[in-house]
Amino acid sequence: MINKFKVIVAEINNSFNNKDMIYVILLSIIGVSIPTVSGNPNLNFWIKFYEVITNETFNFFLFSTLIINIFLTSRKTFINHNIIIRMSDYRSVVKESIKKNIINSLYIYIINIIIAISGSLLVAFDGFNIVNHNYYNIILPAYLTFYIIRSTIILIIIISIIFLIYTLVYKKRIKVIILLINIIFFIPLTIIQKMSINNFSCIYSIYFNNVKYETFSQEVIYSCLYISLLIMTKRLIENYISKNKRDILC
Repeated sequence: MINKFKVIVAEINNSFNNKDMIYVILLSIIGVSIPTVSGNPNLNFWIKFYEVITNETFNFFLFSTLIINIFLTSRKTFINHNIIIRMSDYRSVVKESIKKNIINSLYIYIINIIIAISGSLLVAFDGFNIVNHNYYNIILPAYLTFYIIRSTIILIIIISIIFLIYTLVYKKRIKVIILLINIIFFIPLTIIQKMSINNFSCIYSIYFNNVKYETFSQEVIYSCLYISLLIMTKRLIENYISKNKRDILC
């Protein structure tokens, strides 16, 4: 039993190779290039960087590469589902797969941020002067730090949820789900805000966009509340899958 478990873990760890990383980098470059070359090039570096990472095209390609990562790190696990189904500790398999997806997703996100910084440096001709956020009385670099930390946490949880959904429907039309997940980024922000309550929304794309809240404190509180809801959702799905492993994998 232990040896079989080690075999599966090894296959998960070997599923993301250098060739796959090249594709990820290419997609990341495309996702960064479009918002980088568009708009006003004569911007301060901090403003341009913020403009790039809150752009819907950037986030569309980011989530596309993250979902590709799920396929790459999960496919061999499901190829061996006949072995997994005989394992008593299926929860460990799920957690190990999620862990690998999270690690690879962090690599991808860091690559995207680095490329976004590089692109912003190329076109930011107005220097590196520290400026304030458009809506809040805080410096933009401080807000960007908050934004990146929040985005990282939300990405990690969402990727975990998507993997769990993939576990449930991997034999079915997963491409439809992927399309729906990504197309959300192209829903006009005005429509999402109309569906929200005082700018609090369960649609994740709003947290990757340039949304104006009444205060910075309100944005922090809403972000924490949304993250808590995501964690609860993840745990519910994970418990369901662990308890119904035979029905899911048969």
